[in-house]
Amino acid sequence: MKNNALKFVGLALIVPLMTACPKGKKEESNWSKEVQDAMVAYIGEVLPYVELNEETLTYGYDDSWGGFGLYQFLIYDDNETNVLEGYGDKLVAAGFEYTESEYEGEVYISYDKTNEVGFVSVDYKYEEATEETAAGNTISVSIPQYIDEETLLNQGYEKQTGFPTAVVEQTLEGSGITMNAVNPDGEWFVASNLYVDEEDGSSYYCAYLVTEGDYFDAVAEDFAGQGLTYDEEYGCYYDTSLATDVELYVSVVRGYTTFDLFGQTISPEVTSEEEQSDGSIDVSFTFAGTLNDGETFDNAGFESTSARVDFSKGGNGSNAPKYYDNGQTIRCYAKNTITISAASGLKINSVTLEVGSLKTLKPSDIGVSSGTVSATGTSAPATVTISGVNASTLTITVGPSASSGNIGFSSIKVNVSSAQ
Repeated sequence: MKNNALKFVGLALIVPLMTACPKGKKEESNWSKEVQDAMVAYIGEVLPYVELNEETLTYGYDDSWGGFGLYQFLIYDDNETNVLEGYGDKLVAAGFEYTESEYEGEVYISYDKTNEVGFVSVDYKYEEATEETAAGNTISVSIPQYIDEETLLNQGYEKQTGFPTAVVEQTLEGSGITMNAVNPDGEWFVASNLYVDEEDGSSYYCAYLVTEGDYFDAVAEDFAGQGLTYDEEYGCYYDTSLATDVELYVSVVRGYTTFDLFGQTISPEVTSEEEQSDGSIDVSFTFAGTLNDGETFDNAGFESTSARVDFSKGGNGSNAPKYYDNGQTIRCYAKNTITISAASGLKINSVTLEVGSLKTLKPSDIGVSSGTVSATGTSAPATVTISGVNASTLTITVGPSASSGNIGFSSIKVNVSSAQ
């Protein structure tokens, strides 16, 4: 799954926890009005009362783990006395269900209920003092994400009228997946044009959309009709055939439908072109960080507008050129060939090969069908230049006289110009 936690890096909402300010004498069996109001807003009901230390009582909404789907309402104090004994019985009496779950051999207890805001789960504990923290009682309630207009605007969403068609189309571009407009004339909250760069060099667009109302069924029919499958655990539509790797998260929370759309992965570009001051064109083929580890190239390669490069086994009966993350090169073995072709009407002037790895062979251990070979050194990294090519096609043979060894190329730059 793509990095859903990203949403809360770019759209951080920090909700400060609040310290209760007692106003006059209140009933011993009840929380203060401020606490009750907060519980109703976030939890959907008032929890059974427990006599926490009023001087240090603190409470509030915590979404610091929201990127991982965890939202909480916390209420706690600093207290030398454990006042939570028997609190589970109070929760059961209030309609919560005692639940045991096991994770990695450890049993966890919670008190669960579904109310008007959705599924809520209560956990509580008393912790003794440590060198770093004071003793105290904590009640933590896992709750659905809190959503209202003020919260969304504070998170960085922008409010607009009408379905955000352009944003959705940009995010899903290249995937073959579309999204029909829902609530077309209604109010939408939009956080868009988020461009994500992953560590492997790939990238994608994502958009976060929210609108009031329940539009899950309409979207479900739309996505299912395009062959997408819904994953109940993640709340995500995706393509099981992997023809596209879009991930479309849809959920209904507190009367709002939320859409977290992650677009098609954009693979790093292998080829690029740049016109030079003399009118010639540098065509670059960059392999480092752009290919799949272990990918083999035999009579296969890459094409740009002005030139093409192809790799082949050549005279090696066993090993074809192969890309390795270790060294980030296409590794060419003894007698493998690289064929470079200029587009129609163009000729090759020179070729520059960046050597990122080698074994047994030297950077200069290559043969060429035309031109002159020179190398900057005898070990990697090194640069090999083939000048004076003056041909529409150039064949490079790695280790033409060798029976073993290899040279790994991280990039190849071809300079071409008009053949006239």
